[in-house]
Amino acid sequence: MNEYVEGKILQFESMFTVFKNSLVSNATITERTAAIKNFELTFGLSWKAMKRLLEFRESENLSSTTAVIKKAFSYGLISNENDWLEIIGLRNKAVHAYGEVLAINVFENLHSTIKSFESCLFKMKSDMALI
Repeated sequence: MNEYVEGKILQFESMFTVFKNSLVSNATITERTAAIKNFELTFGLSWKAMKRLLEFRESENLSSTTAVIKKAFSYGLISNENDWLEIIGLRNKAVHAYGEVLAINVFENLHSTIKSFESCLFKMKSDMALI
């Protein structure tokens, strides 16, 4: 096993758990803000874990988030490239969620990312024989 890859996958898994737990009903402004930040961190760790695994398996240097997502789709780590491109868009909105209306919109869409994160995490752990 490659500890460099495995470590990033496990960081992603840990942050994903925190993210899922932060998605509460009737969230206060503070809870919503925390969930959005947890999503940003989860997304960052997810694509970096994919990048490490793909570079380890494919010996290819991937330079951007979109390049990683496209390669992850062709490799089979993600099953729906469009869902992940939407997650990138949501992350880009989240980074700029200064206004209350935008923050509420981002928060309301966070639940839609869980299935994609779960599936990708399962596939990466399976690939690295971590399950």
